[in-house]
Amino acid sequence: MNKISASYRNILKTGAEKGELAMKTRNHSSLVLIVLLIAFSFGCGEMRKGPYLTPTGDNTEMTIHWQLRQTTTCLLEWGEDEGYYLGSTLTYENGNTYNQHQHSYTILGLTTGSRYYYRVTTAMDEYTGTFWTAPSSAATNLKFMAYGDTRTYPEIHDLVAEAMVSTYQADEEFRTFILGVGDLVSAGDSESIWDLEFFAPKYENIQKMLADIPLVSCMGNHEQSGELFKKYFPYPFEEGGRYWSFDYGPAHFTMVDQYMDTGIYFHLSSMGNLDRP
Repeated sequence: MNKISASYRNILKTGAEKGELAMKTRNHSSLVLIVLLIAFSFGCGEMRKGPYLTPTGDNTEMTIHWQLRQTTTCLLEWGEDEGYYLGSTLTYENGNTYNQHQHSYTILGLTTGSRYYYRVTTAMDEYTGTFWTAPSSAATNLKFMAYGDTRTYPEIHDLVAEAMVSTYQADEEFRTFILGVGDLVSAGDSESIWDLEFFAPKYENIQKMLADIPLVSCMGNHEQSGELFKKYFPYPFEEGGRYWSFDYGPAHFTMVDQYMDTGIYFHLSSMGNLDRP
């Protein structure tokens, strides 16, 4: 653990002790810093969802999302190893009732086809993950995993996720992305269903997989109106729609929405590099 994070975690975990120290110190600068950090610590809550990853469509970027149970500020760090020395930032919830204590941050300026480590620190705990950025367009091969219809039976989903984790841990070439075919949950307009079926911390294999591999999914009918689907997976959709496309190394992918006017498909030819498979 680097010095910044170690100090940060120590202050958050021992707020009462720091408060006693603040009352005794005569150094004004130290007093102000400690009081601010104690106030910060009282605002932190436990993890509700995540952290998990979504791509932006740019192979030098990655977005990390998570949701807590109350208003707080968190520390996000990232790097090329578990020293997390490349960058760090404080994150704040997205700022409205609808988002319900969600955080997200897009890391920019990454190297294509490279592995990165990240850590999210709250007052109560820290959460880690890894990811690989997409390769350059010069890549000649690609491996990825695809699955879907994970709704209703999270225990079974967790067993599938366990096998997927084992796959990418055994073969680094699968550390790319997961292609989802929809029906992530049984009732997509229910916040509690997302909590229970898809993001529940007790399903450790699912959460491990989502923390390490970005999920790129289309909607299924069980996502219902799609409002919560878009909330938790804010892909760079085309304006007015729930469809988008992206390049990943040598391949081009188009994510379509079967629940919109079918006329939209006439516009797919303008979405990206269709000279790729």
